[in-house]
Amino acid sequence: MEAIMAQVRGATLERNHIQIDSEALKKQIDDECGPKIAELDQQIAEWVDLLRAWSEANTSEFAGLKSIETPQGLLGFRLGNRTLKPLKGFTWETVSEEMQDRPKFIGYLRTKHEVNKQALLVDLDQIPPEELRAVGIKVQQEEIFFVDPKIEELENRKSVTT
Repeated sequence: MEAIMAQVRGATLERNHIQIDSEALKKQIDDECGPKIAELDQQIAEWVDLLRAWSEANTSEFAGLKSIETPQGLLGFRLGNRTLKPLKGFTWETVSEEMQDRPKFIGYLRTKHEVNKQALLVDLDQIPPEELRAVGIKVQQEEIFFVDPKIEELENRKSVTT
């Protein structure tokens, strides 16, 4: 058991060192490349805005189509995904109330009833076990095996051969 625990500890230390080195390399790359990427993203966004303004001002160039293909690429307009939004003066709550009064829309309303397990766990000391059983709940707590290797570095020791 001691030998295997030593192997777990050694492998954990090695893994932690590799992860630290990996994170340091990632940070170094991000530090080196991040500003240039951000600069290019900003420039691309500005150019896309210019292309959008040109497209909106020159709709006749599209000849009734939604897009134009150029040797450099495709630009144009496409429909995004459909979304629903409340009308001015409405909120989702008032929309729900209006739908409740119209049988055609009842099928589009949701009612979600679910057990608030977190609240029950917080209040467990105040609920007798027989009351929990009466509603079909039991409290369970499992014992879980763990291995927690000591990962602090060993002191540098010199071995002396006698």
